[in-house]
Amino acid sequence: MQVHVKEMKPHEWIGSCGKDQIMIRQQADSSGSASPNRSFDLWMMSLAFAVAESIRSYATEEAWDLQSLQVDAVDEVSDQGKLLYVTFLITAAGLQKEERDEVFSVVRTTCTLLRLVNKDIEIYFADRLANE
Repeated sequence: MQVHVKEMKPHEWIGSCGKDQIMIRQQADSSGSASPNRSFDLWMMSLAFAVAESIRSYATEEAWDLQSLQVDAVDEVSDQGKLLYVTFLITAAGLQKEERDEVFSVVRTTCTLLRLVNKDIEIYFADRLANE
């Protein structure tokens, strides 16, 4: 795999991997500077996408009726700025409670990108539909 990132103009990048492309536009502040945390934001977005893609893939493989899916990733950092944990808030509409429990358990251990996260960082899954 090869990933290519090219600056198109200040605060605007295009990234590609194979046939996939993504445009990244950083919002500049009043001084014209972009947020220094942008790469971390993109990493969090990649984690959420990887979890969502893994859930969708597993549900399809099991022939489950996953009607819609939303994954939000929320981080918690220490006072020193160290990342402590990431919580994935997941809405997997159409799946039964037992199916959601199973897919979250499987994805936690099989999602390639999640397995690359430092072992010191806790990973949590929160089922938004658990109380229904």
